[in-house]
Amino acid sequence: DIASLLESLREVSLQNSIHSVFSRYVDMVFRTLSHVDRGTIWHCDSEYRIFSCLYERTSKAFHGQASFGLTQLRYAIKHKEATIFEVNRFDDQSIEPSTVMIVPVCEDQFENAVAVFESTHCFTHREFEWVTLFTKNAAASASRMIINADLSDVLDGFIRATISALDTRDPATAGHSMRVANYVLMTALAIHSQTTGPFAQI
Repeated sequence: DIASLLESLREVSLQNSIHSVFSRYVDMVFRTLSHVDRGTIWHCDSEYRIFSCLYERTSKAFHGQASFGLTQLRYAIKHKEATIFEVNRFDDQSIEPSTVMIVPVCEDQFENAVAVFESTHCFTHREFEWVTLFTKNAAASASRMIINADLSDVLDGFIRATISALDTRDPATAGHSMRVANYVLMTALAIHSQTTGPFAQI
């Protein structure tokens, strides 16, 4: 069914777009704060029990595991409060002091998400303020993508209702608009799948 294919393609595209925003956000933090060893985006359920990592990036210098727990993540999400604290990072051979910055993603669409950055250097107050502001901007950008997708669904529904009304009025041409749309989609997918020939670059 073409409609369900389109819906699943739109959902995958939206998820990829959001993932792209957060990955670019973490990459920008890494480029700006060169001492950051690890950046992650975490999300939890509405009861603050189950956490999942949405995105992770580590530097070549990163090793071991920081000893901060879910308590700090829960606190940041519940209270919408960014924080910095010291922890010990463990690996097989050593214990190394590390600084962790947790910044909540304060957007309705991502209200149960936090960004976590780890470094063996201390974060300055200026870096802390910059990351907090940058996090809000990245979240707002991802949130706009979801709103735009919702508006697109509303417009799509309006167009389908209009087509349905036209088809009901004239049984002789009923279904014509949907058939044309399906032919256009199939043609576009066929052109997109070409790897050689005149349509390969489209």
